[in-house]
Amino acid sequence: LLHLDDPVNKYLPEYAVLQGVTIRQLLAHQSGLNNPLPLRWIHLATEDETFDYQLFSQRSLQRLAKRVYAPGEKSRYSNLNYLAL
Repeated sequence: LLHLDDPVNKYLPEYAVLQGVTIRQLLAHQSGLNNPLPLRWIHLATEDETFDYQLFSQRSLQRLAKRVYAPGEKSRYSNLNYLAL
């Protein structure tokens, strides 16, 4: 149902930082997104049973995502790629 070369904004229009990024670029870490550190959000699932992963992902993308280069320009690992996916 998804096509790798679909623009991410087709599915997540609320994130302007993802404008021009494809699903394929997210998977290949070619989105141009930064990788904010430290990763304070890592915890065991059993530590917080009320953790809302979707809300966490939305807030992280809204607050932390920055474009550091043009989509497809080069590869650079970013945890935010997986949050968007």
